[in-house]
This record gives sequence, C-alpha cells and structure tokens, in this order.
Amino acid sequence: RVTGIMVSPATISVEGTLEALQQFDSLDLEPLDISGAQTDVTRAVAVELPEGLSSDDRLFVTVVVQISPIDGTVTLELTPQFINLLDGLKPSPDLPTVSVTVSGPLPVLNTLTADDIILTFDVEGLGAGTYDLEPVLDLPEGVMQDSLRPETVSVTLTPG
Repeated sequence: RVTGIMVSPATISVEGTLEALQQFDSLDLEPLDISGAQTDVTRAVAVELPEGLSSDDRLFVTVVVQISPIDGTVTLELTPQFINLLDGLKPSPDLPTVSVTVSGPLPVLNTLTADDIILTFDVEGLGAGTYDLEPVLDLPEGVMQDSLRPETVSVTLTPG
C-alpha cells in the first residue's frame, strides 16, 4: 500500500506570458508505474510545462513513493517439540496440536509454513509425571504472536 509520496524539488520557477501564468496553478508529471512494488520506489520524472511557459530550472523531479506492506494474520496448527527431556523419559503420544495465530506483513505471512515456527515445551528437570506446560514460540523476524490455544497443555512424561 502507498503510505506517502514525496517530490523533490517541491517547487520550480517558471516564466511566461501573463495569460499563461494566470491559467497555471500546478504541473502534471508523467505517470509512474509502481505495480508490483513491495518497497519504496524512487524515480526521476520529467516535468511537462504547459505551452507558453518556460523554466531555467531542470525539468526533472525525483519522486519517492513510499510503500509499506499490508499486515494480516494467519492461524497454523503446530505440533510441540520437547527440549531438555531427561534421558529415559518420553512424552505421552496423544498430545494435542496447538493453534497459533500470528500477524505480520502479508508478503512474509504468504510464505509462512508450520515449519517456520518452532513450538516447544521446556521440560528441564522434570521427571516422570503429569504437568501443565505453557508452550514457547520461536517466530521468524517480523512475525508476532496474537494468540495461542490452548495456552497450557497437560503433558505426561513416562519412562521409556
């Protein structure tokens, strides 16, 4: 989406007949194609003076079209991974998936897959038993967590 347009120089001195100057209040620039642009576009654009006007200034301006990605959200179902699991223990095999809703720029979200987000349970120091654990997310740059369902998961660690 276009978030701003800057033109430099902002003014150009023109001269001409009184009649031509009285009919003149702005300059038209040649069209600038920004289709498909995902970042700012900077172009030198020719200034076209109306008939009867002239200028000693250069007849090109620099146009900067500021473009920012549109933000969106996406929800993914993730299977948790375990870190710091003690040797000889294994998690219960019937773990639910965790629904993660994240937001960020659409160009990033459009390429995001479940493999790009790491959902872990840190079970450091936990022995055999049942625990309510909060998942921890590792998200790619520019992506933010909006929600996590469920917020805690009951996990059973058994000797294996």
